[in-house]
Amino acid sequence: MQRLLAASLLLCATSALAAAPQALVLEASWDRFSQHTDLRYTHLGTQTRIESTATDKPDPYLLVDTAQDQRITVYRHNSSWRCDPLEPKPRNDSPAGAPGMPAMPQPPPGIGPQGQIGPRTGPTANTAALPPTPGYGAPAGYSPSIPQSAIRDPQSPAPGAPAGIGPRGPLGPRTGAARPAIPQLPPDFGPQGGVGASALPAGPATGGAMGAGLGGMPMPPRSAMQGREALLSLTKTEETQTLLGRTTVKYTVASRMMETLEVWAVPDTDFGAFFAYRPQPPHRFGPVDLQDHWDSLLRREHLFPLLAIFKQGDREIARFTVTKIDHSEIADIAAFFSPPLAYYKSPPDTF
Repeated sequence: MQRLLAASLLLCATSALAAAPQALVLEASWDRFSQHTDLRYTHLGTQTRIESTATDKPDPYLLVDTAQDQRITVYRHNSSWRCDPLEPKPRNDSPAGAPGMPAMPQPPPGIGPQGQIGPRTGPTANTAALPPTPGYGAPAGYSPSIPQSAIRDPQSPAPGAPAGIGPRGPLGPRTGAARPAIPQLPPDFGPQGGVGASALPAGPATGGAMGAGLGGMPMPPRSAMQGREALLSLTKTEETQTLLGRTTVKYTVASRMMETLEVWAVPDTDFGAFFAYRPQPPHRFGPVDLQDHWDSLLRREHLFPLLAIFKQGDREIARFTVTKIDHSEIADIAAFFSPPLAYYKSPPDTF
């Protein structure tokens, strides 16, 4: 009887062990210039934990949950965590109607004038009912007394300047001989037909994008002045190679900062959505950096990279490499994919 009971308990334990979910574990490395970081991706269902495997410093780790549409960053050095949306906030390089100019900061509610600070472009819901700005003229009933001797008849000529001061002759527009013309250049040398702003070449115009500038010189297109980056996208190639027993396809993308990305990726069906190890949100101002947004390009195409190479011209500047694919069991799934209970929540960025 005891042997039968022991066998039953062993069978139950074996069944429970066999039914335990297996999490997918990926070992990867991130090399940027002379910095090397070993990473671990643990994926189960819709949750992914991204952390550094270094034990000599308390690096932050990320908890991604695509079902909840949130990304939690846990900071072990100060026992805090913050929650952000999965996708970064839209860039705020320039507001509408003011290309290339950053948005002006607004005062807190209840302090100072409310509404958008800056030039008023027309009546709005906030400005239509505002009273006019009071003037700063003379008080009512005040009339200055001006001596009659100081009032000049507008039909009389302007008096001349005192002796020894200023130019000779009456003040006013010149009525004498015209200024001599500027001498012309010899034939076949330089611009002909007069020297001046009107003689300068107008320059090529592109669909009205070029305008007259200082001295008749053409102005650059508005797109070049705005400082915005065109929407980047991955380009699929026909090249393939086998990495860690899986067939990967090569994708490329290039930015205007002479930075290119070559990525060998597979569908993210088994690995889940890919997120780069980034303890801080991407920059929302300035030039678009591929290293800040390359993972969003892969999520858009539902890809997971096994190898990614960043280059600046012909020089390699960064590399992401998946070195191992394995499976592991998690004892406490809820605690593993949640911040510690003793940690406090810090507010996200307000801008």
